[in-house]
Amino acid sequence: LPDMKQKNPWHRQLTVVIAFLFVLGIIALVTTAVVQNKPLPKNSKYGIVLDAGSSHTSLYIYEWPAEKQNDTGVVQQLHVCHVKGTQSMQAASELCIRVNMDILSVISQSDVCSSSKTVHVLVVHMKDKDLKVKWFRACISWLQNQEGSEKVLSSVEKTLSSSPFEFQGARIITGQDEGAYGWITVNYLMGNFKQGSGWLNLWPKPETTETLGALDLGGASTQITFVPELEIESLESSLYFQLYGNKYNVYTHSFLCYGKDQALKITLAKQLQGHVPDSLEDPCFNPGFIKNMSVHSIYSSPCTAGERNTTNTQGRFLLKGTGNAQQCSDNVKQIFNLTHCLSSSCSFNGVYQPQLQGNFGAFSAYYFVMAFLNLTTSERPVTLVEVKEKLREFCSTPWQTLKENFPNVKEKYLGEYCFSGTYILTLLETGYKFSPENWNTIRFIKKHHGYEDMVRAMLNVQNECPFITRVYSIGRSVEGRHLYVLEFSDNPGIHELLEPEFKYVGNMHGNEVLGRELLIQFSQFLCEEYRAGSPRITRLIHDTRIHILPSMNPDGYEVAGNQGPDANGYLTGRANSRDVDLNRNFPDLNAMMYYFEKNDGPNHHLPLPDNWEQQVESETLAVIRWMKNYNFVLSANLHGGAVVANYPFDKSREARVRGYRKTSYSATADDKIFKKLARTYSYAHGWMHQGWNCGDYFDEGITNGASWYSLSKGMQDFNYLHTNCFEITLELSCNKFPAAQELQREWLGNREALVSYLEQVHLGIKGMVYDENNNGIKKAVISIYGINHDITTGVDGDYFRLLLPGTYTVTASAEGYQPSTSTVTVGPAEAIQLHFYLKAASQETTSETQSAGSNKKVPPHKMAPR
Repeated sequence: LPDMKQKNPWHRQLTVVIAFLFVLGIIALVTTAVVQNKPLPKNSKYGIVLDAGSSHTSLYIYEWPAEKQNDTGVVQQLHVCHVKGTQSMQAASELCIRVNMDILSVISQSDVCSSSKTVHVLVVHMKDKDLKVKWFRACISWLQNQEGSEKVLSSVEKTLSSSPFEFQGARIITGQDEGAYGWITVNYLMGNFKQGSGWLNLWPKPETTETLGALDLGGASTQITFVPELEIESLESSLYFQLYGNKYNVYTHSFLCYGKDQALKITLAKQLQGHVPDSLEDPCFNPGFIKNMSVHSIYSSPCTAGERNTTNTQGRFLLKGTGNAQQCSDNVKQIFNLTHCLSSSCSFNGVYQPQLQGNFGAFSAYYFVMAFLNLTTSERPVTLVEVKEKLREFCSTPWQTLKENFPNVKEKYLGEYCFSGTYILTLLETGYKFSPENWNTIRFIKKHHGYEDMVRAMLNVQNECPFITRVYSIGRSVEGRHLYVLEFSDNPGIHELLEPEFKYVGNMHGNEVLGRELLIQFSQFLCEEYRAGSPRITRLIHDTRIHILPSMNPDGYEVAGNQGPDANGYLTGRANSRDVDLNRNFPDLNAMMYYFEKNDGPNHHLPLPDNWEQQVESETLAVIRWMKNYNFVLSANLHGGAVVANYPFDKSREARVRGYRKTSYSATADDKIFKKLARTYSYAHGWMHQGWNCGDYFDEGITNGASWYSLSKGMQDFNYLHTNCFEITLELSCNKFPAAQELQREWLGNREALVSYLEQVHLGIKGMVYDENNNGIKKAVISIYGINHDITTGVDGDYFRLLLPGTYTVTASAEGYQPSTSTVTVGPAEAIQLHFYLKAASQETTSETQSAGSNKKVPPHKMAPR
């Protein structure tokens, strides 16, 4: 055998030495910066994108590192503003000028930025006097004539050239560019680009993973982009990318005039056939739909110019819906040319398209239309046959019925859903050649819900289930956003006697977004299951008044949302817009409670400090008033950053050591029931109960808050000490801001737990406290012998007391009445009804009670919550 000694050439040793010296230099640089308390120099580039679509214009400002990692720069969005679109090119130019002025306004604001700020509109450290000018590039996409586009482009160039930054030109991006950018975006968010370290090329590059094809649909155009299995025949439809060191040869094509809005105009133009009738019956609109339309609104678009063979565009006609999905599909197919193809394979209009390969993500209008038609929320894939049946049913629904079912949807959008759904189906099946066999390779992708998306989703649920839901606001955030709540009940807006009130609260920390998304989907789930006749959900909604607040901190979310899942920092967007942590903002009643425990003080509904309303944030104030207005029985507060069910107390009873409270188990008087509640969620959750999650171990997936870490002024302790409500905190994900593709897995892991926990509101006992005339007594006290925590009746005299199975001695008392005591045995299922009838107390008894109350010790002033 030949000599098998290991080779060790000199240049490999040199490489190791150089790498070692380089690492040593980095460490020295960082150490020097830390010692001198100075940040490392930041070298960034900036870009401006004007997305001037047919319906609106959006301005985005981005930042990315000048030194790319592995030849790839990760972009971070810094600023966004939206302006509604316009109809004419002249107005569009004026609009662009106004948007450009906003650019200059934003740039000028950077002059007052301080390097001590953590978030800037533009991240520019103005203390660095030698700051180099930054690079801006404007990209505009607009469906208009060449002359108009040049005017807009000239306006942008003029504005940016006068800015204090180096301007290196502007260009109009092509449809192919738009499709390719969409493909990069969806695969980046799905984690399909493996990121090698590129560290001196000493480590091998990771293997590439299969990418997701991208289907994008706007109002004016549509794009398809994917990596085919075979070589791409047409260079015009081929784009080459190198991302994170991996090479991608991508097929992409953009079809101008095949966005859903322009497609509708072309379809109508073909039906008019050059003449203007008094009325036009259209199967793509619901039966009974009537709209007075101008011919000009159809033929004014460049996309319908080829269909116009008359100079009369000033007439009007009545568009009358007949609601036939099959006939609608036949009409839509007429706008696709399927006969002319000079390549080996084509999509439509003679455009080359290779054979479809892999899975596809459909977003933008694809998602919004299909989501409205309830074709995106099923737990199993929806077949092509089922999609067609759903469209047939929807299109045949009378227009008046549709308006009654969706009273809050604008008629303009509601009237077009039949066409839009049919067009999407025809485009995918006839145009792009998806078949029943590969239909389920399409995933209709939603993004995280921004504020407007969240409100729209809540209103959509109300439209779907109008008789069991109500949307109401409990107040506003610091920046003026409504804190909307979605209520479920068989009598929305009304408290029914002996029907408990339950609440879920999400997104208290703006960057912990899973709770927000889960509660939106949970609301949709409740509505869908109720409409489907689910006995379990129907019973819950009939016997419970459910309140869902998806976002307590919408301002913080907007900050976190602009960063996105990957660029989001651990604290970015956590606090509200005044940089206050809302879960450290409630009046501190624990100090008072711990004092009362030692001095025989009250054990419930502890008083709030003077001027407390001026000491809390707008969001906290709204939630406290909400708690006061509704007699909540059970609640959960949804967070992220760990996977565990956390129960009170959060604040440790132990004294402070060096400014921090020692962690120690700090039990409430209801510790056993709180453990039961926490276990209910943990064991119904997909993996919480396993204990090991996110690098931490919690036995059974539960923990006492103070034994984990001590927290003052938290919301769950406040619920227990100031109201009748028992609340736990649910930490639901290791990642505070999970990517969109992770939401479905998280939903399936939490769905049963959300329902099971809600059902616990019916444990224990409930009943009425009456006077001698059978009138309910409000604020009567319900005491359980052996449990040092009382609750009170609501304004109508009903009460709800959560208890574990067992036998209890229960006393009801109220000022001016003689107390009454009963013994009750509680089972494991529904709450036992136990009513009390109190007799008026004599004057002597009342005086003795008042005297005994005056002898109770109260804490010194310094112990009052601050």
